[in-house]
Amino acid sequence: MLLQKWKNDNPLWVKYSLNRNYRTDGRLLDIFDQVFSEMGSRSLLPYKESDHLVSRVVKECEPDQLVRKIESNGKDKDKFFEDLFER
Repeated sequence: MLLQKWKNDNPLWVKYSLNRNYRTDGRLLDIFDQVFSEMGSRSLLPYKESDHLVSRVVKECEPDQLVRKIESNGKDKDKFFEDLFER
């Protein structure tokens, strides 16, 4: 309780947010940013420009291997998991 009061009253307490990712390929984060930005602009997801994660990591894969679209009907839960995890 005292610590929380000190944090709230202390002007030296600085709030930081994490926006650097040290494991994920930066190209993938850029793709995610495009998707999340569009969702944010439609008010489907709380997302703003400062939420964009950045990374200097580049994995040994081609850009077309970063994201793969899998068509599946989400109504059939067993079929959905089969499509998603058993390909």
